[in-house]
Amino acid sequence: MRDSQPARRRAASSQSRRKQEKPAQASKLAMFYIGMLVLAVGVCLAVFFVVLQAVANNRIGIDTPGGTGTGQHGNVDNNVATGRPDIRNITGLIVNIGTEQLSVLDIDNMDNREFAVPAAATINNRTGQDMTFSQLRVGQLVDIRYNALNDEATVIRENVRAWERRDRTNAYVNLEERTIVLGHDVFGFNDQTLVLREGELFNINRITQQDTVTLSGLGGNVWMVQVDLSHGFLQIDNADVVINGIMHIGNSEFDLDELDEDIPLAEGTHMVVVDGDNIETFRQNVTIEQGRTARLDLSDAEFRGAFLQLTVYPEDAQVFINDELQEGTGPFQVELGENVIRVTRAGFEPQEQTIDIEQPLNELQFELTEILEFVPAVIFTHPTNARLYINDQFMGYSILTTEIPVGTHTVTARIAGYTDASETITIEPGQEEAFMSLTLAAALPHQPLPTMPPLPTPTIPPIPSPSPNPGGFFILDDPL
Repeated sequence: MRDSQPARRRAASSQSRRKQEKPAQASKLAMFYIGMLVLAVGVCLAVFFVVLQAVANNRIGIDTPGGTGTGQHGNVDNNVATGRPDIRNITGLIVNIGTEQLSVLDIDNMDNREFAVPAAATINNRTGQDMTFSQLRVGQLVDIRYNALNDEATVIRENVRAWERRDRTNAYVNLEERTIVLGHDVFGFNDQTLVLREGELFNINRITQQDTVTLSGLGGNVWMVQVDLSHGFLQIDNADVVINGIMHIGNSEFDLDELDEDIPLAEGTHMVVVDGDNIETFRQNVTIEQGRTARLDLSDAEFRGAFLQLTVYPEDAQVFINDELQEGTGPFQVELGENVIRVTRAGFEPQEQTIDIEQPLNELQFELTEILEFVPAVIFTHPTNARLYINDQFMGYSILTTEIPVGTHTVTARIAGYTDASETITIEPGQEEAFMSLTLAAALPHQPLPTMPPLPTPTIPPIPSPSPNPGGFFILDDPL
């Protein structure tokens, strides 16, 4: 009996534990079913709200944010018959705003539409906040819900997918590829893209990288370009008088030696700073107006010296200023006050002039006179007594003694029965005398035409003379 008591106690303990585990397992199973029920209810509620939101979106005519759903409910004829509105949606670009009326470009169908906007129409920005009709602006991309029976807008909302790049410069317009490059972004444009400046239409061809623009678009296309600041031009006068001149305008730098056209600049006032080896730092404000050219004259700078521009003939003559040979064609930097300018060239009379330099820019002209040097010359011909021409001018008969000026000349000899002979002769400066001999070749003899035998002379028989008779008649002699 003692051995069986522990076994009975262990069995009783095991039954007690099993009784305690059953309620715990039941509790866990209940919690699982409750959780599944809550989850199912949550899913149902989520589906309900999604469907409710879709219905609400369909009622305001916008299927998705920024979408362009049709929103049609039946066709127009049936709606006219039943009196029910025919609700439709478009995404468009506002191109004109009238009194309670909008002109809109339908960007899906690329046609213009007119919509009446009654006071009861709902107008929202992209965050859903209310707007007034007066807050709408040309160039906005909007989603419009309207009644197709009378083209009356009921809901207007800013397109939530539309983007804008404001106050940008360095926008490059590629007319060939029909793109606008802004930094690393490339956008397309088309003939319907609206380009405005101060509310007026503006030619996109005139936009440069100096202009300040605002771009509005959808996806990869630009639908509106607002030119905030256009450009004019700056013309630099007398840039060549500044040695090693460098000009700064804002963050841009220009080498005056390489400046060969007007500089496009944005509208407004710009500070121009010019430095050079021969001037004090030059600063001046210039005002640029759209489409116009402003001028900046660098002769107004404060020079450390002056410049002399020479016009010289012949162009390869040497120029000496105060006995110093100058390189190039100028302009030459000179000191203020008296300066002696001398121009020389071999074969020409030298010229010298003293000029009193008082202005920063000065001009002089030199035209040298050629020195004609003649050299004795004897011209022989074979046969002699030929007519001689020098440069087509008759000079006399050979043997000819004359004087020929320095240079290259053409000598021609002519005589009857001979072919003309021509040669060139070059007379060098300092040459003591010159000789020339020309030989004329006999011309080919004239060949007479071949003689023809004489034609036979025709024989005409004699006419017999009449014989008088007493009766006064003439009787022809009988040839027989």
